[in-house]
Formats: sequence, structure tokens, C-alpha cells
Amino acid sequence: ALLTPALLVILGAAPAFATTYYVSTSGNDANAGTSSSAPWRSLAKANATLVAGDVVRISDGSYTDAIQPANNGTSSARISYVGNLNNPSAVSTPSIYVNKAWVSVKGAAANSNFQLYYTSESAKAWHDSVAYCRLPGCTIWGAQDCMVARNTISGETGFMQDKGYAGPPDPAVASPMRDTMRSNVVTTTINVKGF
Repeated sequence: ALLTPALLVILGAAPAFATTYYVSTSGNDANAGTSSSAPWRSLAKANATLVAGDVVRISDGSYTDAIQPANNGTSSARISYVGNLNNPSAVSTPSIYVNKAWVSVKGAAANSNFQLYYTSESAKAWHDSVAYCRLPGCTIWGAQDCMVARNTISGETGFMQDKGYAGPPDPAVASPMRDTMRSNVVTTTINVKGF
């Protein structure tokens, strides 16, 4: 049966469907990336492509680009990066840099940098989670409502106002609020700056 325009209005627009993508060091960014047999090559391709609800499965390997999402997820449709939960060191990336909302990163090793960062109202780390990763430190700059859990952290860990400003709070500067670190193995000191 054909649907009338009135019935289409009542039913509403068809929902958007999330996509699972794949990245491998043996892939090619010209591939569709929607199967493990035709994955993308770079995390940069995943960063630029993923939208709310999408998941990227990252195969073991050493990647030359960072995990750095270009888009926000939503409260009901996170953007997820999933590597090797049993051996995060098997998925090696230079850094994990998140300044978008509703993003999850699991099972990856950042070699030089990890940040949850507020850069502006349109680029802010809110409601993000990072778990089962190996991190060279943990910097939370102005992020809010984020969870950092079950990671191995082997460098300086700090909660700071955005851009690392010290001194009294400024209304134009975001302070980290309601962020949680839980069940991490931390082999350094934790610093709280800029409050």
C-alpha cells in the first residue's frame, strides 16, 4: 500500500541508522570501510567520517594519526572508537585528543598525548568516556561530565581550566566539572591547577 502524505507526517521521518566502520593498517581510505575485509587505512578518515551513533573498530597496528573526532555524538547516540580491550598497546596511535561531546574511546594506546579539552562552545569535551587505554598522562582541560576509567596512566595527570589558565575562575574560561577518574592504574602524581 502507498503511504499518503498525511500518514508520513504522523509517522515522522525515518530514523537515521548508525554505521560500524573498520580501520586497519592494511586498509585503504578509498574503501567503504564498512566491513573488516575492506577497511579504511587511517584514523583520520574515521575522525572525519564518524557521526552520532557510529562505531569504528580499530584493528591491531601502529597508526600515524591521532584519534581526534571531528563531530559530536549525542546523549542517545555516542561516537565510539573501539580497539583491543585486552591489549590496548596493540592499537598504537600518537595521541587521543577529544574536544567533542558524547565520544567513547576504548582499547587504544596513546604514545605522546591524551587530552579531553574545551576549545569553544562548539568544540568541547562533554560526557566523553575513555576506558581500557594506555595513556602517557591525562590532561582534562575544561572538560565536563567525562569518565576516565580502567586505564593505565603513566605520566602527569591534571585537571585544569581550559587552555591551562591559572588563577581565579574567569566566566569566559571553562573549568572541569563532574569529571570522574575510576579504577585507573596511575604511576605518577595527580595535579589540580587553575582553581
